Amino acid sequence: ENFRDPINISQLIRECEGQRYHLICIGDAAMHPGELHSDGPWYRAHSASEERRTAFQWFATLADHFKRHVWINPDRPQYWYGHTVKQLAELYPMFPLTLDGLSEAVNHLSRGRRR
Repeated sequence: ENFRDPINISQLIRECEGQRYHLICIGDAAMHPGELHSDGPWYRAHSASEERRTAFQWFATLADHFKRHVWINPDRPQYWYGHTVKQLAELYPMFPLTLDGLSEAVNHLSRGRRR
């Protein structure tokens, strides 16, 4: 598949079962609260038979499914003050997109250590 092709989240969860799979989200996590708390374009994330969920609910579902998960944030930590950044940081250990941050994230994924 192409990285630009959308992936059904339910399908991703079914195909990535077990301890060997880890989840890495990359992005600044700064978004309009409506993007995180509405079901907006996330309707593509599920099949027609499933209930609609907000983006935050999908992120929570993914965090619950992938026991080892991290969020890599390209913004400097001093800019991680936004409402949505804080909410996502409650679900995902957040690391900066730096060499040290990537090392910490990999360490967390491989050993489960928290910052």
